[in-house]
Amino acid sequence: MRPALVAKVQDGTKIGAPAVALVEPARDTAELHRELRASLDEYRLGADADPFGNPILRMALELTRAGDRNELPPDELEDLVRHMTVQAFARRAERVRAYAGETGIAANQARFRVLVSRLARPDPGDGPIPFEQFRALVERFHYGVVFTAHPTFSMPHASGRLLAKLASGAEGGSRPLNEAEAEEILAQASVASHRPPNVTLADEFSSALDAIGHGVEAMERLHAIVLEVAREFYPGEWKSLVPRLVSLASWVGYDHDGRSDIGWADTLRIRLKSKHAQLVRQSGHCAALLAEYPQPKAVSTLELIESLLALATKQVELQIEASESADRTAGERSRLFARQLVQGRDHALTDVNRIVRLLARAIDEADDPQLAIRLATMRAALWGTGLGLTHTHFRLNATQLHNAIRHQIGLETSPNDPRRRHSYLNRINELLEQSVPVTVNLGSLIEEKSSAKRMFMMLAQLAKHIDAETPIRFLIAETENALTLLVALHFARLFNVDHLLEISPLFETEDALTRGDTVIEEALKSPQFRDYVRRMGRLTIQFGYSD
Repeated sequence: MRPALVAKVQDGTKIGAPAVALVEPARDTAELHRELRASLDEYRLGADADPFGNPILRMALELTRAGDRNELPPDELEDLVRHMTVQAFARRAERVRAYAGETGIAANQARFRVLVSRLARPDPGDGPIPFEQFRALVERFHYGVVFTAHPTFSMPHASGRLLAKLASGAEGGSRPLNEAEAEEILAQASVASHRPPNVTLADEFSSALDAIGHGVEAMERLHAIVLEVAREFYPGEWKSLVPRLVSLASWVGYDHDGRSDIGWADTLRIRLKSKHAQLVRQSGHCAALLAEYPQPKAVSTLELIESLLALATKQVELQIEASESADRTAGERSRLFARQLVQGRDHALTDVNRIVRLLARAIDEADDPQLAIRLATMRAALWGTGLGLTHTHFRLNATQLHNAIRHQIGLETSPNDPRRRHSYLNRINELLEQSVPVTVNLGSLIEEKSSAKRMFMMLAQLAKHIDAETPIRFLIAETENALTLLVALHFARLFNVDHLLEISPLFETEDALTRGDTVIEEALKSPQFRDYVRRMGRLTIQFGYSD
């Protein structure tokens, strides 16, 4: 902490007391802070006897008077604020560390290894469980993490990185911080901005992508541990394993509920950037393996994988560049983006099947077990989230769906209107029975006025040109009736994305939380919706306020 820059009243003179002529060098900022806290404690005690006394207003008044008498000059006040800010910053880091628990990478890897070993051999006195039983345990998601970057909870990105570093107590995630490094972080925090910035969508995505990168790295370590344990217990079978324990997802850029700053081009660009980040990451793994293992049998296969990823990366970069100039209106810029999506589709890859097959071949060809494990970790990453660092969660409001279908089913009152509710459900079921997929393109998307239809058209373009395989969760905010779910299914079928879309109601309102079971029950009375749930294999439901 830098020392106070101006003189202060002599020792023993309290803030707010009559000014004195003699002054001495300024007291330490920490000492001033302790004195002010003691004064505030006195004001709070006095407030118990004075029902009209407000200790905070009293402190503000005394500080104002001290400033007027030059007992607390601006520079010294600035030092005080900086001191208090750093103290609060350090306490917050301590709370985050206590909440997170163990943050050491080596320690966590050791704990995970014990947990995974117990999955394979629950009783140390017995042999391992059958391989297929172990596969069933590690090839399904047990937990899910969703990355968001809501502006309401924002702090400057640089300050957030400092906070995370101090809270983790580790340098680069590999070794504990020493005292000098911790002090340097606090010194940087003392001069950094802590005021919430004016966050743009690009800022949100940048912050989320930074956090997602750490999450992906952690998942790769976990998958490697699973594969190492499997190699120990199942030496003849482990190479076929594709672990998936924790799903990573994001809705940054895909949340169209109440956001007017996110256009169709923004959403597709963010999805392309997530795809690009995945391609770059896997290309980096290939380059590292080729450098470390120059003579393995798998080298030719690995070189082919690297070339395919490099070609896809370049094409996606061209698509992102074209998307930067695209807007929400028809025009040459949007047509250029459309051409890049369509013409570059094959080179950019729209599924991971070929890469995954090549990785499987390279894994079988690998003589070195560590090389095989790292290749299998790459395969797990691609198999888990496809052509993106995370799964995507789109969000729309139930009202937007109702507005899009209103004229087709004669929706003139509330969907829960007891006089008309059954007729609305009957009509949407008729539409579901008759629905035939239609063909759309970016031009159709640009011309569409309905926000709900526009989103489904956008999903159709995403599935056609960016990632044709990875499931997309479609969250519907403020779902309160079965009609909402059936309308979502109708549009999903109409735009030919029902095989990818996980329609997921958000039960947020009091009414929805009270009768959510009835909503699901009524939706499942529809033969079309029942068939859809059977095909998807599950129905995902969200509870509580999303914020």
